[in-house]
Amino acid sequence: MLRLAGYAHLLGKHAVDAPALLHASALDEVSARRAVAIGMTVEETFPNSYDPGDDDIDHLIFALKYDGVDLVALARLFRVLDRDALTRRIAEQPTSKYVRRLFFLYERLTGEALSIADLTKGSYIPVLDPGEHFVSAGRPVARHRVIDNMLGDAGFCPIVRRTPTLEAAIRKDLGARAREITRKIDPLLLSRAISFLYTKETKSSFAIEHEEIESGARMERFLAQLAAVGDQALDSEELLTELHRAFVDPRYAEDGFRKPGAREVYVGETIGFREKVHHVGARSVSTPELMAAWARMRPVEGPGGPVLEAACRAFAFVFIHPFGDGNGRIHRLLLHNVLALRGYLPPRLIVPISAVLLADPQGYDRALESFSRRVLPLVDYKLDADGELTIRNDTDDLYRYPELTTVCEATFGWLEQAIEVDLVAELDFLRRFDEVRAGMRAVVEMPDRKEQNFIKICLANGGKLSARKRGYFAELDDATITALEAIVRNAMKDSISDPPSE
Repeated sequence: MLRLAGYAHLLGKHAVDAPALLHASALDEVSARRAVAIGMTVEETFPNSYDPGDDDIDHLIFALKYDGVDLVALARLFRVLDRDALTRRIAEQPTSKYVRRLFFLYERLTGEALSIADLTKGSYIPVLDPGEHFVSAGRPVARHRVIDNMLGDAGFCPIVRRTPTLEAAIRKDLGARAREITRKIDPLLLSRAISFLYTKETKSSFAIEHEEIESGARMERFLAQLAAVGDQALDSEELLTELHRAFVDPRYAEDGFRKPGAREVYVGETIGFREKVHHVGARSVSTPELMAAWARMRPVEGPGGPVLEAACRAFAFVFIHPFGDGNGRIHRLLLHNVLALRGYLPPRLIVPISAVLLADPQGYDRALESFSRRVLPLVDYKLDADGELTIRNDTDDLYRYPELTTVCEATFGWLEQAIEVDLVAELDFLRRFDEVRAGMRAVVEMPDRKEQNFIKICLANGGKLSARKRGYFAELDDATITALEAIVRNAMKDSISDPPSE
C-alpha cells in the first residue's frame, strides 16, 4: 500500500499547510525508484527498503536526502515538531551530516536555540550540498560544525536547485559569448548599437506595463539609470525609492517602501465584473524588514553566478512588491544592475532583455506564476468591491524563503535570446545601414535626416519608396529614386533585423 514519506508524510501528519511540494515521496512495493512529474511536483515512489519508519526526525532526514531543502516547509514543520526529540537526536548522532544540517536549520529558521552544547566532533559540512544547489562562498559556524553556504540569512534566503537546464545554460557562458560578438565590432558602431539598445530596453520595459513612452523627462531618467546601471548596487531603500520616483507618475510617487498600515498590493485583471488576483505582495507590515534582509543576499558563487544572483534579486523584489507602482520596471533594471556590477557582460553593454520579455509575454507570465501559483493558495486575503485587499494571515515566510529555480532557468533563456538574436541583429542592421548610406552618398548627397527617412520608408515598404511618400523627395528624379531604392534593397536583403528605434 502506498505510504507517504519525507515532507509529504510530515505535512499531512501534522496538518501543516505549505506551498505545493516540488518533490513528494512515497513508499510502495516496487523494485526500484520511479518518478513522474505531475504539474509542478515530481512524485517519486521508493521501494519499502527506504522506509524511514514512524519517527518524525527520520522523516526529516529522509526529506533532506531525497526531497531537497524546502525552507518554507521546514520552517513550518519546526513550529510543530518535538524540539526535545530533535535535541536528543543531535546528542545521539552529532557527526551525522543530516542531523547537523537539521540542527543548523532549526536554529536558523526558528531563531530559537536548542538546549544542547556546541558540537566539537566531525569535519565541517556544507548546509546546502553544492552538487544539488547553487550556493554562496560559505562561512564556518562552529556551533553546528557546518559551512553556512546559503544565499541569505534568516530574514531572506532564496533557494536555487541545480537542474540539467541550468547546468546546460551555464556551460554556454553567455558573458563570454557577448564579449566574442562585440570584440569584432568597430568601436564607433558598437557605441551606436549600445545607444540604440538603451532606447530599445527603455521603451520595452514601459511597454510591458502597457505604457507607451516617448522622448521626454521620464524616458531620459530611465536612460540615465541604464547608462549608470553598473555604478553602484541598487539595494538600499533610498536608491530604490529614487528609481521608483523617477519612473512613475509624480502624482503616485511614494516616499519609501510600504510601511505598516499602508495598502496591501496585488496584481490582477478584471474579467467581466470580477477581479482575478494573480499575485499578492508581501504584507505591508513586514515589507521593510523583508527588504532589509533582501539587501543582504550573498553573491552566488561559481560559473553562472552573476545571472543566478541577478534573477534572484530581481524576481524576489517583484514578488515582495515593496512599492505600490513601478515594481516591474525596477525589477528589470535590477537584472542589468547585478550583471553589470559582477562584470558579466562587456562594460556599458545593455542587452535588450525587456524586448525579449515583451515578445514572449506567456513565458514571462509562466516564470512569475512559478512562484505565485505555489504561494497564492496559502494567502488568506479578502478583496472588497473597491479593490481594497486585506491579508488575514501571516505570509512572511513565503516571501522570505522563495524557491527561484524556475525563474533562474527562464532568465538564462531570455539572456541568450537577447545576446544571440537581438544584439546580433542590432549590430547587423547598423552595419548594413552604414553600407546603404555610403552607397546612397555616391549617388546623391542628401541631408542626414532626409537620407535616414528615405531608408526607413523604403524598408517599411519592401525596399521601394511608396507612391504616397514620393512627394517627400520631389527634388529627386525617377532615375535617382530607382538607383537609391536598389541600394537599399541590395544592402538590406536577408537582413536579420528590423530598423532599430531611435
